[in-house]
Amino acid sequence: MLSTGKVFVALLLMVPVSLGHPVSTLGAEFASPKSYPVGTAPVAVAIGDFNGDGKPDLAVANSGSDNVSILLNKGDGTFQSAMNFTTGPSPAVLATGDYNGDHRLDLVSISPGDPSKGTHGTVSLLLGNGDGTFRSAAQIAAGPFPLSVATGDLNGDQKLDLIIGDQSTDTLSVLLGNGDGTFQSAKTITLGSGGSVSSIVVAEFNADNKPDVVAAVTDAVTPANSGLRILLGNGDGSFQPAAAVADSNHGGYLLVGDFDEDHKPDLVVRSHVGPPPGCQEFCISGDATYLYRGKGDGTFDSGIRVAFQIFSVGGNIAAGDFNSDSKFDLFLTPALLFLGSGDGRFVSVAFDSSGRGGFVAAADFNSDNLPDLALTDPTSNAVVVVLNTSPTSGADLALDQPGAFIDELVGSNVSYRVTIFNEGPQDAAGVTLTETLPAGWKLVSAQPSQGTCSGTTVITCELAVLAEPSSATVDFGVALTAAGTFSDSRQIVATQPDLNLKNNSASMTLTAVLPADLSVSIAASKTTATVGDKVTVSVNVSNSGPGTATSVILTDSFPDNLLVSSLSISQGSCTTAPGNITCAIGTLTTKANVSLSYVVTVQAAGVFAINLHVASDTPEIVTTNNDTSVTVTVNSPPDFTLSPASTSLTMKHGGQVTDVFTFPAQGSFSGTIALTCSVSGPSPMPTCGISPGSVTPGNTATLTVNAANLTAALTPLPFERAGSFYAAWLPLGLLGCVLATGFHEKRHRKRALYFLMLAATILSAACGGSSSVTKGPPPQNYAVTVTATSGPFRHSAQITLTVN
Repeated sequence: MLSTGKVFVALLLMVPVSLGHPVSTLGAEFASPKSYPVGTAPVAVAIGDFNGDGKPDLAVANSGSDNVSILLNKGDGTFQSAMNFTTGPSPAVLATGDYNGDHRLDLVSISPGDPSKGTHGTVSLLLGNGDGTFRSAAQIAAGPFPLSVATGDLNGDQKLDLIIGDQSTDTLSVLLGNGDGTFQSAKTITLGSGGSVSSIVVAEFNADNKPDVVAAVTDAVTPANSGLRILLGNGDGSFQPAAAVADSNHGGYLLVGDFDEDHKPDLVVRSHVGPPPGCQEFCISGDATYLYRGKGDGTFDSGIRVAFQIFSVGGNIAAGDFNSDSKFDLFLTPALLFLGSGDGRFVSVAFDSSGRGGFVAAADFNSDNLPDLALTDPTSNAVVVVLNTSPTSGADLALDQPGAFIDELVGSNVSYRVTIFNEGPQDAAGVTLTETLPAGWKLVSAQPSQGTCSGTTVITCELAVLAEPSSATVDFGVALTAAGTFSDSRQIVATQPDLNLKNNSASMTLTAVLPADLSVSIAASKTTATVGDKVTVSVNVSNSGPGTATSVILTDSFPDNLLVSSLSISQGSCTTAPGNITCAIGTLTTKANVSLSYVVTVQAAGVFAINLHVASDTPEIVTTNNDTSVTVTVNSPPDFTLSPASTSLTMKHGGQVTDVFTFPAQGSFSGTIALTCSVSGPSPMPTCGISPGSVTPGNTATLTVNAANLTAALTPLPFERAGSFYAAWLPLGLLGCVLATGFHEKRHRKRALYFLMLAATILSAACGGSSSVTKGPPPQNYAVTVTATSGPFRHSAQITLTVN
């Protein structure tokens, strides 16, 4: 079995494709479906003889009306009107059996509940009265969220037991029957893998005459936990620990049967398969059906994929010998039939009926030894019965029923495959396919998968023996030589009798059309422009034929900053949006053309492209001329800028400072630039000058700012020179003190004068007389403006000047 990732890579190679057109086949034959009303939202069908007349009847679980509908068989494949019996809420699964030993068939109904809402499910037992009616439902104690059920004598006491799977945990509840419609307390078995138990089957898988159980586990949270688990029975209602079945990694719906005729039970499982984790490309989902061939010892071969239905959400499976060849076949809802080869291989054939359903069950409803089908139809609240009408002898040959090829081109080659089926029940010899080509088709090739083909207009393919069930193919290639709608004719015959001739012929219809040849061209009034210019765009769309082009659409895309005006078109109409023009031109006959013109105003410098594409509903052989473009280079307008080396200058009173200016050009500017400067701020102000007084782009000029006229502000005031006086006075005062000390005996009066002089000296020094009081003014800020003028262009730059 493939891993999840490989499944999705492989399935892309298995999806049938035939030039994009649908292909169907006729499978085993079925009559038109007959619908029978039941309760609301039917979801499951069980088959059993509920009234003891030996004819299979129907029980239908109605999830929307909380009941089960019983439809009794009249014996000819038709059914009486439904009788409804109440079950638990929203029944979803049914099982049948004689649980109370009265030889009358009873019903078990499973109502799953909803774990996300905490709503518990129920298991209901409806004991049969033997006439198609049932007693009131009795509840059976099981797990809180039952999802699946199977019936069997698990402990060999000749009394039917139940085994129930849980949807919130990977557990099984075994309820051993007492034989009177009651059951012993449930014994819980944990499978140890996580997830929910979506389906259960009971059979002897290791040939020890003790019933075994296989459970399908589905884990949406951790998909790696999903798969099939087998529990070998001990014969007393207990089981050995669960083991994985081969390489199974998906749960789903289980079916047991001998599909390879080796008398050992096999398993078929149908699972929903989502994209692998982290998938970003080719993330396809669907449902896959696998066959696990039993070895007879409780183990299985690796899974063989039987089918993959892309985008399907899953369903159930029915088995039966639908084509009367004594080999088990499979039916997958809504309408896929796989005929078994008896060796584990299957051939897919389409379901030849309009009957479709969500759940299917198979049984012989009209006693013709052919299994018929009963399908739920939730849309119509009905069960649909489809009777099998397949031949029971001879070789039933069938041809695929191809779809129509639409709008193929005259002059081109078309390849198609014819599939021939032998649906049995006998092998076919001398199988011959005859393919007759119409006028307008010329044979290029015919390649059969077996045998040989000959002929040109009428091609005969001798395919020899075609075993049942099997298929062969013939791949044809034809050249289309004329326009029109043509159909082939094909017939299949063999030497064996074919009791169903309605699927032995087929026909394919092909419409060939003359191709159109659309082209688009564009021209711009200028491809080099300046910001602000207006550019006229001229577009021409033409059809060179030979066919007429219908529903012609022209799309025109360009940058959003282009302003469109003055738009006109010679045929059709246009709508505009930022960066886009869409024109619906309509029909263009051969050699016809349409012109479109408009004006764009360019608003920014750069290089921009106008891209056009034309298309129509008419096929074309040549499409390389359906696209074109034009590029316009937009330059900035002629101008210049000025850039100072520094925008902030500092100088001292009486000094000067310089700054260098450059003058980059924009566009094609090359004129002479006149320069001036000015100073603003508190008086007195520095002076400025710029040299040279005029420049051309690419040269420099020097700005000089002079503060010589600010030096007068630094002249000290007269009182500010007192410091020198104090400097001289201090030694004199000290000298007075010495003299006063030396002559104290005779000069008492002068002593006081000397001390006074010393005190004056000290006082003046203490008051700051010994330091200068001269202080300059605070820093002054000025603005220096340099103005550059050339014709209509005028730019200026301002520099901040600080004078200390």
